Amino acid sequence: MDFSGHWRNQRGSSIELAVDDQGHLSGTFRTAVGMPSPEETFPLCGFVQGDLIAFSVNFGLHESVTARA
Repeated sequence: MDFSGHWRNQRGSSIELAVDDQGHLSGTFRTAVGMPSPEETFPLCGFVQGDLIAFSVNFGLHESVTARA
């Protein structure tokens, strides 16, 4: 399964994903709710295996990280 591209959730937050031929995932995350500002983008990295995806986002100066599988 190819997860590459632009994805948006039900609250309007979005991710831009790229997957290489070894299943390494990279991209950016942009939130549409709360803090930080919707203009900020944050680095995203993870892995894809078949139809499974796992990634984490580093919120940098906001001293927070999150992960999703």
